Amino acid sequence: MIESMLAEAQELCRAIEQLPASAQQTAALLLAFGLAQRLSLLPQDVTEGHERRGSAFEAIAGERAYQDAKHGTVVANPHEVGTWLMLISVHLRRAQDALASADHPGGALDALRKVLAIGTACGEQHGLPARRALVNPRTEQTAHSVAPGSQPLSASLCDGTKG
Repeated sequence: MIESMLAEAQELCRAIEQLPASAQQTAALLLAFGLAQRLSLLPQDVTEGHERRGSAFEAIAGERAYQDAKHGTVVANPHEVGTWLMLISVHLRRAQDALASADHPGGALDALRKVLAIGTACGEQHGLPARRALVNPRTEQTAHSVAPGSQPLSASLCDGTKG
């Protein structure tokens, strides 16, 4: 199983290298999280109830690719943090309006995908501080620690899988 996952990771890394630079970081993070879940490196309480997380991240990554194609990359078309927040606010208002005027949340979720992708673009350009580890009150363990006996993921997952 590990060998097939390693081969799959190598193939995905090659595909990530073909993406625009602005999308590579998001894709690599999605790959790392997916592999960590499949290898059970994350404690159960971190992944429990999050079966749809991968598809949500894929939708955001797809929206980022669309935004880059439509508006240019964050490198080619940078914004100040305040401008990103204004764009988020505009699209969040559209999500709220869509929810208020419809019998189902489809339009609101469509607008929310855009909001999350705009926030991701801001993070790509300006960086985001990592969340400090939180202690799980049930186990008194760090919530984002690596499972005992397992190896932590390499800082550069793709570099670590290159043969």
